[in-house]
Amino acid sequence: MCNHVVLGANGRTGSKVAEILLARGEQVRVVSRHMDGLAELVKHGAEAIAARLEDEREMAHIFLDASTAFLIIPPIKYTDADSDFTGQEIISRNIVAALRSSQVRYVVNLSSLGAVCEDTIAPTPLLLVNRGGFHDLALLWRHEERINEIPGVNVVHIRAGFFMEELLDQVQVAAKMGLIMFPLKGHVALPMVSLWDVAAVAADYLIGRNFRGHCVFEMPGIRDVSMEEITRLIAREINNPDLVYFEVPRKQLEAQLLHSHTPRSLIDLLLNATDFLNSGGLKHRHPRVNTAGHITIEKFAKRFASQYREHERQSSCPELSSEWPGNR
Repeated sequence: MCNHVVLGANGRTGSKVAEILLARGEQVRVVSRHMDGLAELVKHGAEAIAARLEDEREMAHIFLDASTAFLIIPPIKYTDADSDFTGQEIISRNIVAALRSSQVRYVVNLSSLGAVCEDTIAPTPLLLVNRGGFHDLALLWRHEERINEIPGVNVVHIRAGFFMEELLDQVQVAAKMGLIMFPLKGHVALPMVSLWDVAAVAADYLIGRNFRGHCVFEMPGIRDVSMEEITRLIAREINNPDLVYFEVPRKQLEAQLLHSHTPRSLIDLLLNATDFLNSGGLKHRHPRVNTAGHITIEKFAKRFASQYREHERQSSCPELSSEWPGNR
């Protein structure tokens, strides 16, 4: 018997949700495509199951005996030539089918700001979990609606903003080139939130079960932040006033993706996604509340600086560089 099932447990957000639940003494079943990356959670008491979310038979029993579930749809990978939104649709339907045949009555579903209606057609680059992929906002909205239709299930959809932690992929770039690089306009402010805040809210909902019916909880973070402001904050924390923000031009981004053999269809979607963000399209619909998060962009800049200094230390000791977490 387990209390909670956590999907995507080897990803950035799912793993944090599982960690928090286990630290609070909860019984947790973690689910991932592969057992790789789940060892630490198992060490702390989790039950682990390997299941492909797109395989209906493998999904059939993952919610057995559980009372709550944390749901997440994996992003499409830029480098996967076979990736398309059909796979995500199948995963959504399989998750819902498995829930219908289970005893789960409380669901926390990770969604995104912008997943508000069927005619939302712009996919948003990697706002939720894992790097190297993105979600279709309309698909996330349809997933919400499918869950809402399950009889007797109480669900809260957490619509999160842009994850600050995506910027941690820039540590090596900042150290080697003195740049923070994104295909986003430097002055456009985005609603940014820490995945740690999202995971903490999700865990509270799973343990407390203090919601009824179908609810939406927006998490845009404490305030909107631009890439230029983030770069200034990081420059101050790493004591490098020469650190600058570089907006990767659209044509350069397209050329880089072509060079890495990204499928043309996905390149077009990614370019549309950056246009969507650059237009200020990622917005929250309701006023921010106290539970929007606790981790400020200033606190995150200190964390970035800590990883930056660790990278510098590892780089000065080549025999240790392969052990740096950012390389795993």
